[in-house]
Amino acid sequence: GSAPQMLTAQRLELEVALLPLLSRRFELIEFGLVGVVIALESDAKGQKNWEPALAPGTPAPTPGAAGTAMAIGVGNVEITNGTLTYRDGASGDVTRVAIDRLSLRGRDSTAPIAAEFRGKVNEIPLVIEGTLGPLDALLQKRWPYPVNLQGEVAGRVIVVTGGARGIGRSLCEGLLRAGAKVVAADLTWDDIEAVIIGKAPD
Repeated sequence: GSAPQMLTAQRLELEVALLPLLSRRFELIEFGLVGVVIALESDAKGQKNWEPALAPGTPAPTPGAAGTAMAIGVGNVEITNGTLTYRDGASGDVTRVAIDRLSLRGRDSTAPIAAEFRGKVNEIPLVIEGTLGPLDALLQKRWPYPVNLQGEVAGRVIVVTGGARGIGRSLCEGLLRAGAKVVAADLTWDDIEAVIIGKAPD
C-alpha cells in the first residue's frame, strides 16, 4: 500500500481465551480499537494490501479446504472513533468512512454475527444494524453469504436481506443512493446495488 501503515490505533483492548492456547489456537474473546485509522487499497491489478501476495506460480487457496481452518479466532469486535479509507487502484476512486461505532458480535466463528454501524460514508450519515453470516463462511468465501441488515441512510429507511455471492464496494455505494425501503433476496452485491437504486437486477 501507499500509506506508511495499513492500521494504527490510539488504544488496543484484548481479552484472550486461555484454554484454546493448549491446542495452539489463539482465540480473542474481545477485540477493541479506539481512535483507529485504517487505509485499505488495491492496485491496478486487483492485489489488495490486506491480502498476502502469492509468489508467481503459487496456486490460490481453495475455499472451504481443510487447510484453511483458522488458527486464530476472533469473537467480539468493537471499533470507536475511527476512520477508514479505501482506494481502488483500478479506478482511482476513494471511499472515506467515519466510524462512530462499529460492533460485530458472534458466539464463535461458526455462529451468525450481530452487526451495528453508526457513522458516515463519504460524509453521508449511515446507521445500520442486523445480522451477517458466520466469520468462517466469510473467510473461506463460502457463497452465498447471509446478509440481513436494516437502518437509515441520510434519514431514509433501508433494508437489505439475502445471500451475497461476493464482496465489493458496490454495496456501500448502493446504500448511499438508497431512497426508499428495499428488500432484495439471493443477490450479488452488484445486484443489491441495482435494486437499491431502483433498477431490476440482471
